[in-house]
Amino acid sequence: MKIIDPHLHLFDLQLGQYSWLKPENAPFWPDKAIINKSFSQQDLVVSGEHEIAGFVHIEAGFNNDTAKEEVIWLESVVTKPFKTVAFIDVTLPVIEFERAVDELMQCQSVAGIRHILDGAFEILSLPQVKSNFIYLAKHHLSFDLQMSITDVLALNQLISILNACPTLKVILNHAGWPPMADSAESLAKSDWYGALKQLAALPQCAVKCSGWEMMDRQYDALPTETAGKATWQSQVLSLCLEAFGQERVMLASNFPLCLFHSSYQSYWDNVINTLDKMDLSAQKKQALVFNNACSWYNLAV
Repeated sequence: MKIIDPHLHLFDLQLGQYSWLKPENAPFWPDKAIINKSFSQQDLVVSGEHEIAGFVHIEAGFNNDTAKEEVIWLESVVTKPFKTVAFIDVTLPVIEFERAVDELMQCQSVAGIRHILDGAFEILSLPQVKSNFIYLAKHHLSFDLQMSITDVLALNQLISILNACPTLKVILNHAGWPPMADSAESLAKSDWYGALKQLAALPQCAVKCSGWEMMDRQYDALPTETAGKATWQSQVLSLCLEAFGQERVMLASNFPLCLFHSSYQSYWDNVINTLDKMDLSAQKKQALVFNNACSWYNLAV
């Protein structure tokens, strides 16, 4: 099976800043040393019947003052088909934001931007954010959305903005942080799923299922009421498919953070095994691991 990994990070600790990786800075994960090293395209090894045909690189803090530097570095070292999602601070004044976008547009690989929305409501309430999102849409760039979708005030503010710029493609990271529920029924009744359906009602939105290790390092070993039938991971994926449909769901690794749980090879073996157990058609499997990423990130492979 050909795979496009639509959410991963590469590091060059000799060239980039990566302040968040330094031991003295947050996040203070006890296992952060596992990822506090350089990672290149050569580390994306999947052997056997599967092939990483390309990927989408998500900004990783290379230099948040000059986002273009990370993109230039990637374009100088990556040989596989790829796209980049760069960092731009969406709270910048409109003129500064537009200048930053215009600079990124000079780079061939740029498909969109991400600004992790910590304090989402306060950020989204700033008047320039709507204008900045409209400018992204004007240049056919997407926005990778990383926030807690159960923050009701922030979600309502986001939906209001998206209604004002319906051509902006928005891709929800890490399935919007689903709760560690012990059954599919609990997940379906959760505030997370209610919020997920609100975003899914907007055709401009898609979702990436990844980042499982950020919620629990041993996410596939958690007990569920449906043990032997469906894992928490497959339950989340099923609900994402139910809400968004076959063409707006992607599976991704969050490499190298997936190494908190297992190797890159094991991660994708587990993903494919999960899809097999869900008894999905070959067409739907290929959409989830390849076609949809190509479509949403304009990646030609």
